[in-house]
Amino acid sequence: MFRKGHRLFSIASIGLILVALLHAITHFSPPSDDLVMSALLTAMQAYRFYLGLGSPSMMDIYQSMSLTMAIVLAWMGLVNLLIARYTGLRDKLMRRVCTLNVVGVGGLVVLFSIYQLPAPAIGLGIVEILFFVARFRLRRSRIVPQAKV
Repeated sequence: MFRKGHRLFSIASIGLILVALLHAITHFSPPSDDLVMSALLTAMQAYRFYLGLGSPSMMDIYQSMSLTMAIVLAWMGLVNLLIARYTGLRDKLMRRVCTLNVVGVGGLVVLFSIYQLPAPAIGLGIVEILFFVARFRLRRSRIVPQAKV
């Protein structure tokens, strides 16, 4: 996992897991105590969508999407670490997985930048740079020895 050539990929993957953890911590932190925030949260709780099989509130949808983000980021990081663990893979495959991470994480950085959310944009921007550098540090079509499982 942390062998030469795959270290940056593994570090970037751990970075995804850390961003997921920070996102989950922020999700469960108490909201600010001002009147505008209280009114907004009350309105979100009161507004319901009738979807046929249920009627979630806007708050329910917001909460579920927020937790989905944390779960998906952790999942991505863990899958990457699993891939890095199997050393019998060619570096060509690792470069392709790294490219997918560069595109996916880059998309999230753009999204958070457009919607003016600096904390996730900066955190994922750092992860993006690590994946980008890792992508070009992996050698071309080198066969790596099989890992002992």
